[in-house]
Amino acid sequence: MTNETMKPTCEVTQQRGFSFSLRSLLLLVLLAALLFSWWFGQIPEAESRFDIEGPVFVQYTIRKSPNTTAGDQITGALGIDFQGDNVVVYTENGGTVLASDTLINFVWLYE
Repeated sequence: MTNETMKPTCEVTQQRGFSFSLRSLLLLVLLAALLFSWWFGQIPEAESRFDIEGPVFVQYTIRKSPNTTAGDQITGALGIDFQGDNVVVYTENGGTVLASDTLINFVWLYE
């Protein structure tokens, strides 16, 4: 026999922990930024409080009885909502509800 060193038939390599390149890290950050911007782009904008945002000038006439009418002018109304058959005019002091069955004339203009 000769004095040769016996070599194993297969080499055992030591496994390192999870490794990645700098390019992979940058790609991952870019992908996360794109997903983040897309996600926040999908969130709808806040809806307005009123159907018509103020300040608006409102003039209306309502029928109080078969023979009488009444009306008013509101300057600087915060907004107007159309709720079913009613029109609601909002001011700093609250709201005025105008029922459509008594409403004769209703005009609004942006100030």
